[in-house]
Amino acid sequence: MRDNYILTAESVTEGHPDKLCDAIADSVLDACLKHDPAARVACEVMATAGKIIVAGEITAAELPDIPAIVCQTVRETGYGPDYEVEVITHDQSGDIAGAVAQEAQMGAGDQGIMYGYACSETAELLPLPVVLAHRLTLLLTNARKTGTIQGLGPDGKAQVSVEYQNGKPCRIAAVVVSCQHDADKDMLWEIRDRELYKKEQLAQAPEDVGGAVQAENLTERENPMSDVKQINADDLRHMEGQEGLILQGCGGDPQEWVDGINRELTEAGILLDGSKLENVVSFRHDGVTCLLFPFGDAELTIGKFAMWRIQTHDRYGGTWLSDYVPNRLGGFLQAEPQPQKPRMGLVGQDGNIYAVLGRASMLLKEAGMQDKIDEMFQRCAASGDYYKALNIISEYVETELSPKSEPQKSTKKKVRNTHER
Repeated sequence: MRDNYILTAESVTEGHPDKLCDAIADSVLDACLKHDPAARVACEVMATAGKIIVAGEITAAELPDIPAIVCQTVRETGYGPDYEVEVITHDQSGDIAGAVAQEAQMGAGDQGIMYGYACSETAELLPLPVVLAHRLTLLLTNARKTGTIQGLGPDGKAQVSVEYQNGKPCRIAAVVVSCQHDADKDMLWEIRDRELYKKEQLAQAPEDVGGAVQAENLTERENPMSDVKQINADDLRHMEGQEGLILQGCGGDPQEWVDGINRELTEAGILLDGSKLENVVSFRHDGVTCLLFPFGDAELTIGKFAMWRIQTHDRYGGTWLSDYVPNRLGGFLQAEPQPQKPRMGLVGQDGNIYAVLGRASMLLKEAGMQDKIDEMFQRCAASGDYYKALNIISEYVETELSPKSEPQKSTKKKVRNTHER
């Protein structure tokens, strides 16, 4: 950190709207705890346009007179009575209350942890617990939208606790996932037990699974990616000149993702004339399953596609192939140029073939082609003839005996820029 810099901080008086709302919420909490030390209070206050709204979840043996608390706090702050008060409160959710109201272990009533700052722990430049929690909620949303888990509601939360040693994350200490779901839904079965059941079934011999599963079917079940080719993330670095959409956090059946995304893009008017995004491939990066949807020859409206990607980024984490590779994988791999054969004139050389080989070897080493030296020596020694050996040497270095080749035409394929971003 620099020794010389300017650091700015600010503070507000008790009459500032934010400070006033905090004071009202604190006063409501104090009043609840005064009559019921076991009260659970989640109180939010908003003040605007001559109106103060108190809302939240309050479970207490005796509910205090909240409008009176508001009026007293506002009066003590120095404001007059020209405002309205609206109170919208209800009991804490029965599901949450049932989970934390236990004699053996008392909870805080709910969890709500919000923090974040720029750091180098992750590629997102955020602390690891925040990134992991975001990934879990993204997977939860994807599971609901794709139907991987039936009966999920839109509300959910993930909390990840990471243990640090010497300032570095070393292990995940705890994970909490809560989600809204149908009343008759057994989430333990969906999230944990069903996966364990699958593993147990796949571990059995084919004849043990109901007697009807053949070996080839078992192999297919072991490979859920059978309909979508799986590649290594580093393979993307060889795809310069191509474009496509990459979605992150694609758990479950990849074919369901392919069908669902194509259907969604068609309904949005992005895919035209019945075309689809085909040859989709799967890869894993940073512990997350991702899908690449190449544009290929699909007829699409790229302007709408770009807007759709931005609007759905929170759901799918979508990014373009040309953005993902440089920012996540370090960039595309350029083809290494082939070293040029060094030039060596035979005129004036010693008639001793080994002297010629020595000169050629030195030139090959200077040109960075050391791997060719042993091969050249072995071929010359096996030829048993001076002139044959000279011709062999002329294959490795440019001499008067080397064949004159036509200038090579570029083999680089021109790519039409039909998918401008």
